[in-house]
Amino acid sequence: MQHPAKELFLWSQTDNQKFIEAIQKLTFTEHLFKLKVKEEMYNDEQWLKSTVVRVDRIDWVAESKLMIDSITKLNRGETLDVPIGSGINGGSTYPSVTPGFGGSLYRIT
Repeated sequence: MQHPAKELFLWSQTDNQKFIEAIQKLTFTEHLFKLKVKEEMYNDEQWLKSTVVRVDRIDWVAESKLMIDSITKLNRGETLDVPIGSGINGGSTYPSVTPGFGGSLYRIT
């Protein structure tokens, strides 16, 4: 996203037109969100707290190259050792965990 959350908040309070323009630019665009999800107990109730840690634009070219390479290897009969989250900006169609934040390996046969 192009603007920090603090800046967007200030615009929402002071310059509403600038805030609306910034939000409309992002409407119907795809992004990859890295979330931190935490379950807490509050007044004997379970609450699920989600925090956005990081937002990235999706790199469709890199993801396409990754998929084409994977399909080619599978057609040759090779197995794939793919780190979870090795696709677009750390995410993919596989379970998404950004490398460097605890990604692990699994085997596709």
